[in-house]
Amino acid sequence: MDPRLALTILSAAAQVFAFSRLLTRGTYKTYPWFAAYLLVGAAQSFVWLAGPPESRGYLNAYRWTMPVILAFQYLVVLELWRRLMACYRGIHHVSHGLGIAIVVVAMALSFSTGFDGLKMWGHSVSSMTFHWLIWGARYSASMLCIACALLALWASAFDHGVPVNTIRHARLLSGYFGSVAVGLLIVNLAPGSAVVVGAFMTGASVAFYVLWATVLDAKGQVPIERLIAPQRCASKPLPWVIRRFMPY
Repeated sequence: MDPRLALTILSAAAQVFAFSRLLTRGTYKTYPWFAAYLLVGAAQSFVWLAGPPESRGYLNAYRWTMPVILAFQYLVVLELWRRLMACYRGIHHVSHGLGIAIVVVAMALSFSTGFDGLKMWGHSVSSMTFHWLIWGARYSASMLCIACALLALWASAFDHGVPVNTIRHARLLSGYFGSVAVGLLIVNLAPGSAVVVGAFMTGASVAFYVLWATVLDAKGQVPIERLIAPQRCASKPLPWVIRRFMPY
């Protein structure tokens, strides 16, 4: 059995496991698009039925399934954004500017890595469709990683009632998309590395799915109230006072 196939089966099992944990703990209600993404990702694993990655059948299956995966990835990040922004009173006054700033920073840092050869498993492809799909997978992973990292930093710095699960989810998404972005960058820049790097990427995905199944629990849905509860500011350090009176 091809090691990549074995890892793909393991990844699909990990996604189903993570989904089942979200279902039993009720956390799927908070992250429905992420729960759906786990199922869609598990279903994409069946593209191996069309043949190995080097075959025409696999490429055709990739052509039809990858746009769906990319769309769900953006929906997952938008879902995180909405859940996080809902934790702040009056955030609508600055949320649009904040969102634009995050997108601009994410795009700038993503494209700063350069425009590489955009190959499919280390092999050049002539189809324009595949070219744009691989380009989209490569750079969207970088942008989503950076966006989630910025959201995680925001949630950690201004945790006014932000549930622990939201912070954990943002951090895990950052690592997950980061592993995809780094893997695709190496595949495109290092000829002959596709098989090894692909195996590591799939293994990293398995680890992240297991972490999601472990850390997103029912208790983590409870908002953090330590910065919302009224307390005397005189005895608090200046950073706490500034955060306490931020307009949200």
